[in-house]
Amino acid sequence: MGFLSDLLFGKKDGPAVAYYRSGQLKAKSTWEDGELHGPSEDYYKNGQLKEKCTYEGGEPHGPFEFYSEGGQLLYKGAYNMGEECGVWLEEGETVTYAPCPTQLED
Repeated sequence: MGFLSDLLFGKKDGPAVAYYRSGQLKAKSTWEDGELHGPSEDYYKNGQLKEKCTYEGGEPHGPFEFYSEGGQLLYKGAYNMGEECGVWLEEGETVTYAPCPTQLED
């Protein structure tokens, strides 16, 4: 949010749900002091889960999954404050990043 909208409406805080014009669920997230914080899910217009991630202070922090519109898992791993960590599945390939902190390991 920009400064003016924060001033007029306050910062986002708590659970939020967004829908496509069709009424189909678009996103579920949790906000704290205007930043994503906690679990978040995004969906395609067809209702298929697109992305599932956990945030802390607006940064991806924790488990992450990304799916194709047809439901195929394309990416799976974990983030440590916005940086990939540990072992990831990336479009069928295994990629290894710096180790995750113990609390983020599967």
